[in-house]
Amino acid sequence: MIVLEEAAYCDPGLISEVIVPLLSMQSSCLLCISTLLESGNHYSKMFELTDSIGNKLFDTISISLVCEACMKTEHPERCTHKLADMPRCASQYLLSSCSAAAPQLRACTPQARRDCP
Repeated sequence: MIVLEEAAYCDPGLISEVIVPLLSMQSSCLLCISTLLESGNHYSKMFELTDSIGNKLFDTISISLVCEACMKTEHPERCTHKLADMPRCASQYLLSSCSAAAPQLRACTPQARRDCP
């Protein structure tokens, strides 16, 4: 198993010269975790890769705290519609730090979500 954290930021040479040859081995598995960048980078392109008959090369799971409607706007980073989906295990320190950078996260603190199902 190969794990690439923040895969969108990996050097494309690493992908083509190291990762792709490793994937040719029997029973290989690649797990990429990343914040998406603009659609033109190698990581985003991997989501759309297909074989010669049109089957996707990778099984993908996309998890986002931005709703589809806000994703289509000029400022998707301002979306607050899915903040209740934020993992309950997020630490108070992490939420406080994020709240300083993104004030809309203050509504998502553990105290504010105490009554959530």
